[in-house]
Amino acid sequence: SVGIATTTARRRCLLVILLPMMMLLLLLPDGAESLDLAPLATLSRRDVFEWIVMVPSTTLLTMIDDNHDHDNNPSPSLLLSSVPTTTSTSSSSTIVTPPVVDDNTTRVFGVSDDTVSSLVYEQILGAGSYKTVYLVSTTSTASTSNNKYHYALAVQRLRTKADVKDGRRGIQMTDELQRMLPSNEDQQFFETTQGWWFQTAAPLEFRPQGPVFFETSAVDERQRTRKSPSGNFIGTKYLISLKPVYAMDLDAFCKQAPVIYPVNDDDDDDDDDDGDGSSNNTHDTANNSNNPTAALVVLGGVSLTDSGAIHLAMDMMHAGRLMHSTGLIHRDIKPKNIMLSNIGGRPVIIDFGFSYMVKNYQQTTTTNNRICIEQPGIMKGEVEYVLAKDVAAFQGCQEGDAYAMGKTLYEVLFSEKGSAAAIVEKRELTVEGAQMQNDKFRDLLDDDNNKKTVVVGTAQSRFRMSTTTRDVLLTVIRGLCRDERPMTFAEAETLLVPTLSIDHP
Repeated sequence: SVGIATTTARRRCLLVILLPMMMLLLLLPDGAESLDLAPLATLSRRDVFEWIVMVPSTTLLTMIDDNHDHDNNPSPSLLLSSVPTTTSTSSSSTIVTPPVVDDNTTRVFGVSDDTVSSLVYEQILGAGSYKTVYLVSTTSTASTSNNKYHYALAVQRLRTKADVKDGRRGIQMTDELQRMLPSNEDQQFFETTQGWWFQTAAPLEFRPQGPVFFETSAVDERQRTRKSPSGNFIGTKYLISLKPVYAMDLDAFCKQAPVIYPVNDDDDDDDDDDGDGSSNNTHDTANNSNNPTAALVVLGGVSLTDSGAIHLAMDMMHAGRLMHSTGLIHRDIKPKNIMLSNIGGRPVIIDFGFSYMVKNYQQTTTTNNRICIEQPGIMKGEVEYVLAKDVAAFQGCQEGDAYAMGKTLYEVLFSEKGSAAAIVEKRELTVEGAQMQNDKFRDLLDDDNNKKTVVVGTAQSRFRMSTTTRDVLLTVIRGLCRDERPMTFAEAETLLVPTLSIDHP
């Protein structure tokens, strides 16, 4: 009798798995020939069962295809996210953040039920192996106006307890950081989360101007809660978060602002190497950093000039100093995790899922307490932006943040990262791989004669800058990235302050 019961149970499970698949095949307009089932070959039986049971059938094929591309599809950044933005009347297309509505559900989840149920899709901002980010809008507010408000909606897939822990930490750390920074001006250097919760069901399938969620009246507490999934849960859970909208991240900035401007001597506009009195500069004169009539180019709110480069670097160092002054280390600084605000191009650090905060941390003017966390067996970050010694020791320290910020600044200013010539592949995080990246980048920063005055590849920049500005910025980058006694963010910010008074072209 036990054998018969087991066989019956197996048949029922098989029917649960196969019936939805058969229904999908029947609903396809062109029959079974229009469905590519090749991605299913890469999935385990548990994955297939999990998706069919837990996910609406309308999203099944999309998720299978996303899982199939797991290794080559890194996590997306919140291309338009973080930090409250203010309303601007300069353009009808301005992204506006919804006002806060004070009711019971707002106090629990950060946003009201009415707002959640009224959200509609606008576009997909990024899609990765475990997170998808959408631009969504709503007109459901306490205001009587018909303004359209926007959020960046992040849908993060959770399959393990570690996923849950990292997702929740990212939100808690930003909340704690905002609490510890009393100045509203300082708070705007870091992301904020306006609303978040866990749920068991995936949002509806993306369709422009289509609804994001079912009516909230049909969503019970098990599907929308801030209580973390407990134990070794079966099936996929989702972390939903709503954040204000931003212009772009620094990775997108690099791709949209290729290296085109020559770095010029402060008192020499032309390159007359052959002595014939003519310029050998093949670039248009509008690209010359010393040309007073050159057109002002602004990207992501950042002016591509001497002054723009200095101010961007200053803001990045200031944000790093604020972060470390609270005892927090980020552990995943990279171009994708630094946004540019819609107003003024202020850099904003996001994605605190790997971060760590020292409790009761105190930093005085006379003692610069070092921040470091060791987690045996756990490696965090991307191989291009971590220190090999941190990976080897399973640790994350403030020197690692400094190195990652210095390399990020270099790529924004000088690197061809993001251009057609630069092909970046996602690499496995290993000690050997990190050491190779560290050595390669540090060798680039020092010339063959170790004079530390000229760096190969810095004859051009995304900014119209002078050699004076370039050399100051390279000094900061070298200081942050050197192996012995690297510069702190506070020291880097202090070094840049005098350059703000220089009369740059």
